[in-house]
Amino acid sequence: MVGMGEVSQRPAPRRVSQCHRGLSPRLERLSALSLFFAGWFTLFFLVALRINLPSVLAAVLVLGFGGCVEPVAEIRMSGSVTVTIVAPTKQTSGKALLGNEVVIVLPPPKVAGYVWQITAHNARFLRQRSEITPVTGGAGESRVSFVAIQIGGTKVRFALVAAANQAEIAPVDIQEVALTIE
Repeated sequence: MVGMGEVSQRPAPRRVSQCHRGLSPRLERLSALSLFFAGWFTLFFLVALRINLPSVLAAVLVLGFGGCVEPVAEIRMSGSVTVTIVAPTKQTSGKALLGNEVVIVLPPPKVAGYVWQITAHNARFLRQRSEITPVTGGAGESRVSFVAIQIGGTKVRFALVAAANQAEIAPVDIQEVALTIE
């Protein structure tokens, strides 16, 4: 089940490096890599020519680490989406907009002494805001929240495992949430 609050549609921020504007991502990586190797190449020759240490350190800092730094656009939270996992199904799907808080509600554990644990999630698409916590006043459900930070599709996988003080490590249940971020 997916519930959506009121949210505003806005285009995704384009992340463009300031000094490599207009280059493809592949050329940007190649350019950054060439700066890195140029720094190390210069360092090798400075050491081979027995130049003093401050000059060597300056060359490494300027050439090796002086490449472009891409500014990270801050995503403002706007709106909220709740995805409730229904126990019998193994995969639940949902949709969110960029900047939405995504709250995932997990079913109560089937076995006493077991807890839900996140086993996989892609941090490029979702930034985790909270740990898995029990819902107050709920029927044993737990919840975890994320922020949608990139447009695309991603999956979050949860496993129902024994609490930390128990010996069994095999999961009793696995649930997956497929999320589309627009």
